[in-house]
Amino acid sequence: MAHYDLRSTPVVTPNPKFNLASLLQQGFRDTDASDDVPIGDSANGDEEASIDSRKVECEAPGDNLASQGPSCASFPVGIHAAGPTSPLEHLSQSDPGCAGKAHKRSKNHRNRQQKRDRTRQENFSDYRTRPNIQKNHVDSAEVVQTNLVTENCSAAKAAFVGRNDKSGRKKPYELEDFLGEKAKLKFGYVPWNGMSRKNVTDSQGRRVAILAGQPRDEDWPLLMKEAAEALECRRPRLDLAKGDRVHRRGAFPAIPCGISHGGGSMAPSNLHNNKANATVVQELSDLPCFKRLAGFASSVMASQAPKLYQYYVEHLAELHSRHPHLKHLFSSSVFAAASYNFGPRTTCFKHKDFANLPFGLCAVTALGSFDPKRGGHLILWELELVIEFPPGATILLPSAIIAHSNIPVQSNETRYSFAQYTAGSLFRWVEHGCQLDDDFYASLTQEELEAEQRKDDERWSHGLSMFEVGSNAL
Repeated sequence: MAHYDLRSTPVVTPNPKFNLASLLQQGFRDTDASDDVPIGDSANGDEEASIDSRKVECEAPGDNLASQGPSCASFPVGIHAAGPTSPLEHLSQSDPGCAGKAHKRSKNHRNRQQKRDRTRQENFSDYRTRPNIQKNHVDSAEVVQTNLVTENCSAAKAAFVGRNDKSGRKKPYELEDFLGEKAKLKFGYVPWNGMSRKNVTDSQGRRVAILAGQPRDEDWPLLMKEAAEALECRRPRLDLAKGDRVHRRGAFPAIPCGISHGGGSMAPSNLHNNKANATVVQELSDLPCFKRLAGFASSVMASQAPKLYQYYVEHLAELHSRHPHLKHLFSSSVFAAASYNFGPRTTCFKHKDFANLPFGLCAVTALGSFDPKRGGHLILWELELVIEFPPGATILLPSAIIAHSNIPVQSNETRYSFAQYTAGSLFRWVEHGCQLDDDFYASLTQEELEAEQRKDDERWSHGLSMFEVGSNAL
C-alpha cells in the first residue's frame, strides 16, 4: 500500500505591507483581468500573487444562448450585481485622491496584462511564473508522498506514447472497494477541499500529479455553474452513434475536439465531428467559463512543471508554424485537444490514455453538483490513492502511464468533466521534421540514424527529468 503524508495548513501572519486600495483594485472586474491563483494559497496583499495567466474578456453566456431554445432559458445572463460596478466607485465617494491612484494602478496593470496577451498570441503561449509565486504558491504546496517508481511505468520504446492497459473492468468501482476493513484494495485516502494546492510525488520526490485547485476569484463558482449548465443544456442536441454513449473510458457521451494525429493518418489534422456536434463544441469553446478553465490549467503547468511546459510550447509552436490550418482550440492553452464529457453522471472506468505523451500531463476539471465525500473521487491506481475531487477543481496527471477512474456520484446528483490533453504522436511528428516516420528515417545518414536511435533510447529518462522534484516531500 502506498504511503502518503499530508502537511498541515500553513499559518498566515499579518502583512505590514497590506494595501486595501490595491486589494480592492483586484476586484475591478470591468477593466482589470484577474489572475488565476488557487483560493487556498496565501499571498501578500500588495503583491501580484499569480501566474501570468490569461483571462479572456467575452460576452456573458446568456447574451448568445437565450435564442437557442427553452432549455437554455435558465442560464445565468451575467455576473454583475446591481449597484456600483466596481470597488473604485466606493473609493471615489470617500476619498477621490485614493480613487485616482487606484485607477492609475488599474490602468497600469491592464496595460501589462494586454502586453502579456499580445506576447502569448505571438509566441503560441507564454506563461511566466513570477518569483513571489514560486515562493508562495509553488514551493509551499502540500505534499502527498507515494512509493511509485515512475521509471517502471509502461511507455512505448521511443516514449512518444504509453502502452494500453486492458486490466480495467467495464463498470465503476465503489468506495468500499478501496476503503474499510472489507476492502479488497487497500488504497490511501486524500481528503481535499478542491481549492488549496497539493502535489502528489513519487518515490524520488517528483511531482507526478498536481491537485491544482481553482483560481482565487470570487466569480469562479458561478463560472463553473455556467460550465456545467452549458453541458447539460446542450446534451440533448448531440448527434451520437451507439458507440459514442458507451466506450472504453465510460458510459457517458464525450465529444473530443482540437488537433490529433495517429491511427494511420498521414499528417496531424483537426478532429472532425458531425455538424450537430461541431456546432455544440464551437459554442462551448466560445464561452468564457471554458476559456478560463483552459488558461488556468496551462498556467498551473507553467508554474508546477516549467520544463515540461516549455517542451510543450516549443513543439506545438513549431506544429502550428508549419501547419497554420490546424486550429488552436484555446489561445490561452498549451494543450492541443480537449474533450467535453456530458454526463449527466460522468464516471470513468479504469483506463489509461495511452496515446498521450507518457511523460506529459492531462488536465481534468470536475463540474456539476455532487458531494465529493460520497462520490466523484479520482482513483490513481499505480499511486494507490483515492482523492476527493470536488466540482470546480482541476487536477493534472500523466494519464498515459497512470491508470485512473472515478467513483460514481449519487443518483440525484450530476457530474460532468472537461479534459485537456495532447497526443504523443504530435511530438513525434515535430521531432521527425513534420513528416512520416518512414520518410524521416529514409532521409538520415547511418551516423544520423544511430544518433536518432540513442535519442529514442534516452527520451523516457529525459522526459522524467522534466518532472519537478518537490522541495516539501516528507
